[in-house]
Amino acid sequence: SAFSVSVFASASSSSSVAAAAAAAGTADSSGGKGDAIAATTNRTRIGLRPTAAEAFPHLLDFIYSPPNNAAPVAGLCTANAVALRHLASCFGVRELFNAVTSFVKRDLRADTAPSYLVESDAYGHEKLVEASAKVCAEHFETIKLSKIVVLGPTLFRRVVRSPHLKCDSEVLSARVASYCRCRPGGVGVDVLVGLTGADVMPRVAPEEALFYIHLLSVLGMELPDRRGGEGG
Repeated sequence: SAFSVSVFASASSSSSVAAAAAAAGTADSSGGKGDAIAATTNRTRIGLRPTAAEAFPHLLDFIYSPPNNAAPVAGLCTANAVALRHLASCFGVRELFNAVTSFVKRDLRADTAPSYLVESDAYGHEKLVEASAKVCAEHFETIKLSKIVVLGPTLFRRVVRSPHLKCDSEVLSARVASYCRCRPGGVGVDVLVGLTGADVMPRVAPEEALFYIHLLSVLGMELPDRRGGEGG
């Protein structure tokens, strides 16, 4: 009899349970982190992250296409590489996993690293998180701000505090200030302190000093009063 799999986007999902259910095609189960799986003998419904749901047709294309190790993976690009690699791992498609891994190694560079960092963090691929964060840190001065602001505050802090960071302190202060302006209300006190500590940012660009004073005030931090001197 025919067997079908329907895929829908879920806010967040870990696909290991989904893969097992799809392989068996018989179990009713609900996985963690937003998985949604409903299975009968002939049909399985799987909930995936939106990027994984979008990449799912490329997984099927690869599985059902004639074997050709020299041919590139159809539809593979920076935006879907991590999701497709994740699906290949969950569904045990070793050839696809290897092909996408090779693509990522070639494609990981300054302008793609922020995207890879966001996606690899979402799917829990820690080795790729480390590699992407390292590239972001090494090229922090030159990566376009439009690429950097896709990082959430936690990932942004990870890059700024990376031991691989290569960025002049005043340039760093300007870039951090620009990031904060692009994410009003998104950077809390703890993150800001981590971004601006003297160990990572010993000097602040003069043109950004008032911005930081205002931001610290808005966040409720008391600033030291340096107006009075000894005996003042």
